[in-house]
Amino acid sequence: MDAGKDGQLNLFIFGIGFSGMEIANAAQGAVVAGTTRSQVKAAKLAEAGIEPFLFDGSEPGSALLKRLET
Repeated sequence: MDAGKDGQLNLFIFGIGFSGMEIANAAQGAVVAGTTRSQVKAAKLAEAGIEPFLFDGSEPGSALLKRLET
């Protein structure tokens, strides 16, 4: 985790599966974002308050790269 410019804790998880969800749930108060390969899983992550990024493991999109800069 890292404190962002606004002092808010940020956590980025590559590949939010079962373990990643446990970590995200334990990081109460943090802004959590992460990657998934599935549109369906991305929607579920968003419902859980996690900022999702589609990533197939090969080429990160510009939105993902920008988020990693923060």
